[in-house]
Amino acid sequence: MKVEVITSSWDVVRTVVSAEGIGTMLFHRLFILDPTLLSFFKFSTSFDFHSLSKDFAAPNRDLFESEGFLNHARIVVGAIDMLVKNLRDLGKCLEILTELGERHKEYGITIPNYDALGVALINTLKAGLGDQFGGKEEESWTWLWGIIKATMTKMY
Repeated sequence: MKVEVITSSWDVVRTVVSAEGIGTMLFHRLFILDPTLLSFFKFSTSFDFHSLSKDFAAPNRDLFESEGFLNHARIVVGAIDMLVKNLRDLGKCLEILTELGERHKEYGITIPNYDALGVALINTLKAGLGDQFGGKEEESWTWLWGIIKATMTKMY
């Protein structure tokens, strides 16, 4: 049941919002939750996280419209696409998530950073789905995020 809910809700979001749009919403929410995460990204070296605003208006525009940011947004949404498409092959998903977790540990990402990303993901889905994001969607995506986080942080 959870797999079907995740797949169908992701399909709705992906038909309404582009990969860049979803990625921008996700990272905007993540950076609002924890602006220090900006320091992990090369595309943000000239961006003062103290100037991050809660909307997409300037001064955020330079960051969220930079090619480096948009490329990273596409990569992350592509990874979510791949996970959602392969949820019935959990072994494949776990292998990919383990590799991603190892790479992100090398970058210095911490478990609290994953917690912030989980909140940002759920909030992004709520915004993207609006009234279509109900209890079963939140429960299903929270379940998936638990698997993602547990797998990506198992080497910590």
